[in-house]
Amino acid sequence: MSEPWNYTYISPLEGYQGLEPLPNERAEDGKSFINPPAEKKSEAYTKFTSPIMNSIRGGFEYV
Repeated sequence: MSEPWNYTYISPLEGYQGLEPLPNERAEDGKSFINPPAEKKSEAYTKFTSPIMNSIRGGFEYV
């Protein structure tokens, strides 16, 4: 069995340090936070992420 202490892993927070905090404004219902509008849509709306191909088969090919 592998020993977990023999491996090193990067922090899951890597790359997210120094970002401005999320707003604390609540919606009218008082239960949810107001989501600020995005500057642009994510690329995930138009294409699949690697390694899934963006061919005519619509992501059913695997590299």
